Amino acid sequence: MKKFFFLLLAIGLFVLPMSTNAQLKIGPKVGISMSSFDYSRSGGDISSKTGITAGILCEYISPWHGLGFDVALMYESRRANWEKDIDISYDNDKINVKNMEYINIPVNLKWKYSLPIIAVFATAGPQFSFLADKSIVSGRTTEIKRNSVEVGFNLGLGIELFKALQISAGHYWATNPILETSIGEWKARTWTVGAAYLF
Repeated sequence: MKKFFFLLLAIGLFVLPMSTNAQLKIGPKVGISMSSFDYSRSGGDISSKTGITAGILCEYISPWHGLGFDVALMYESRRANWEKDIDISYDNDKINVKNMEYINIPVNLKWKYSLPIIAVFATAGPQFSFLADKSIVSGRTTEIKRNSVEVGFNLGLGIELFKALQISAGHYWATNPILETSIGEWKARTWTVGAAYLF
């Protein structure tokens, strides 16, 4: 965790001098998320629980029709507390899934329409997620594969107040599973509400 925050600080110190250009902004972002993990077979979905996310957001908006992009480096805790007996014919044959910690890098195209005090924006793009906690699964771990890298897609909408405070909501869905067994796999689906303050 300490390494992650030192990395955020280093990126902030490097990019902050560039933000003197009004079109390029950077700042902290925090939020809450609701994650579920959809199982490819019936009866194995992991239900949503509230998690947290925090990191740094960098935005560039061109003068051409408000088009641009944003890139972020985010820590995310996807909360889960799930236990399943994978084979009732054996004792102690349960899989336990605990909270999952990720480092996320979303790279979004961004469109913004600005008014004097408020602006509205939409984002869309891929996200690359790296599993930071390798001990998310206990039990018969030989029966389950943990993928350390997850790739997915984001869609989001938001408003900006006073050209600084951005409030957004988005949906993310993974294209590859984070957990796999011989008979099925889990893919993440996450709703996020966040706030960023850009300088």
